[in-house]
Amino acid sequence: MNELLRQPLSRRILVTAAIGSLADWTLFAALVAVVAGLTGGSVFAVALVTGARILPSVLLGPLV
Repeated sequence: MNELLRQPLSRRILVTAAIGSLADWTLFAALVAVVAGLTGGSVFAVALVTGARILPSVLLGPLV
């Protein structure tokens, strides 16, 4: 692993993946906050957002 991280391109890919993952979690948290606000502070906000994000995969997955 250390040898792989010595390569400049590998480090760039790792940093890009980390930033992309952080952005994805930030978007998820923002969506949960919006849904919680729209539903009056529902405790099911995380479940609603997760369901909405999974639904396209469930519907389109068999077509792949």
